[in-house]
Amino acid sequence: MVTGETALSARTVAGRLLGFALLLVLLDAGAGRLLEALHATVGEGQLVGQLNSAIRARADVLVLGASTALHHYDDRALTERLGLRAFAAGVDGRGVVFSRGLLALATAAHPPRLVVLDVSYSDRDRTSAQLLSPYYGRNAVVSGILGRDWRNRVKLTSRAYRYNGLVLAILANRATPPMTWGFEPLDGALPADAAPGGSARPDRGFGPWFGRELRQLVADARGHGARIVFVESPTWGGRVGPQAMAEFERVARELDVPFHHLTPEHCPELARAALYRDRVHLNRQGAGIFTRRVADLLEQELAQSGPRAGGASGGGRRMTPRYLPRSPRMPLRSMIVF
Repeated sequence: MVTGETALSARTVAGRLLGFALLLVLLDAGAGRLLEALHATVGEGQLVGQLNSAIRARADVLVLGASTALHHYDDRALTERLGLRAFAAGVDGRGVVFSRGLLALATAAHPPRLVVLDVSYSDRDRTSAQLLSPYYGRNAVVSGILGRDWRNRVKLTSRAYRYNGLVLAILANRATPPMTWGFEPLDGALPADAAPGGSARPDRGFGPWFGRELRQLVADARGHGARIVFVESPTWGGRVGPQAMAEFERVARELDVPFHHLTPEHCPELARAALYRDRVHLNRQGAGIFTRRVADLLEQELAQSGPRAGGASGGGRRMTPRYLPRSPRMPLRSMIVF
């Protein structure tokens, strides 16, 4: 038999639990709002700063990809050559899924005229998009990418959780101006007598999902009026894995996407070990040569794309060296990873 005292005790416990739950919700909301405000002030660092800077650059030529997009494309030189604002938005270890989300965020601020996808594949590709979590609920494409797994949707209901793994990066780089340029040159070189070759990078975890994401990225770019091209960066023996490369080739062929191979086999001027920092990345000198070659190709692509409605330059901002924005100090790169 339940006594009045027992019922009162049960109501007290239930009330306390409800109050505790409400307190957690309020604390989570408060922490989330604070982190959101701090996140918006970050302009430097490879995690948060690179993402925020890419969005704020309002680039007409947007370079997407992983570490080769970050270290190979001198976006200042591209801007000077093309007369259109370029930004190298590569982020180490990211791939097609992350690039889709970043493209959506950048396009919401300013639709690019040309999207350059530096071909890459990471076995973390399906999870690396978590870097976009702060934008969950604020961008439909990002929400769709991150919300496919119901378990992730549950976690992301927490506003504070959306900044998981980013707190130190935010605090280290808070209140910093956005980077004018995304390009990060590498110094050092392989021995001049280093032989090319070596096995391709592994494409573990590869599956049908990769082709679907790649096709959707192409559709997203074209849906906003941009021309998209694929570029294979040069390496000294660390090419993208065979399954991923075959899928890039298949999608390019089926969707009529220009695919430019700038490997040492196709570009004799890049066939010197001294131009490479390691087996996968060009050094500063190599990136300069590569950028000039890319600029030649992109000029042709832009000429084929034709002008957009609303301006002779296709809606992009024509820029000359005289009016180029000045580069900020060298960004503080965070070493935090997911």
